Amino acid sequence: MSRQESGSKTGTRKSVPMTTMDVLEKIQKCQKEITTFRSKCDRDINEIEKKYLKTVKPYIKDRNFLILSVPQFWPTVLLHHPLFGSIFEPGEKDVIKYLASVDVEDDVINPDLFKIHFLFNQNPYFENRVLVKHFTEEGSTNTLIKWRTSQVFPQVTKHEIWEHDELGMEQKGFFRWFTDPKEEFCDPIADILRAQLWYDPLEYYFYENRGDQNVESTNSVGPKASTQSAG
Repeated sequence: MSRQESGSKTGTRKSVPMTTMDVLEKIQKCQKEITTFRSKCDRDINEIEKKYLKTVKPYIKDRNFLILSVPQFWPTVLLHHPLFGSIFEPGEKDVIKYLASVDVEDDVINPDLFKIHFLFNQNPYFENRVLVKHFTEEGSTNTLIKWRTSQVFPQVTKHEIWEHDELGMEQKGFFRWFTDPKEEFCDPIADILRAQLWYDPLEYYFYENRGDQNVESTNSVGPKASTQSAG
């Protein structure tokens, strides 16, 4: 008796090839499990991030206070960064010397959302003591800068425009970036400031940019950071 005849008499069913739709349904089930675990992982990461922010908050507060006593600390940090320092136009370097403090405020519910606070000493350029750029899922908003006089910073060449394309900018300029209400959630400049400069500013305070001396020595005369809160 042949194997086929034996299988027929014992009621054994022959294997039927799966159709493409059957395969897609199985893929969909796998994807559902992947998505479920991914969502759980995201929630766990979010909780860990919240715990981290709560734990380091007092240390950040102490660090911010200590930084205020170091002349030209944040201008030095920003201008020493190879990419961030390259966005400043010549005239803006004089303005940024009045920057006393930088702080990042993370959203307590969603750490992916945040605000960047720039505290300035009194200066001849604008009236604001604090400039804030707020990043949400819809994009970004910013404080309206109250310029004391009409500030016209130098235009850039096509080469400079191309050079800064990797940062998502069509034109260089710190204040152009600050006042640009991006509609996208992604902002490369903000990411550098938040994840690198603000996270470990000392790394860039001591960073040697031999190719271009962007900032004067910290021993040079310049506006000293004020320890008074902004009014």
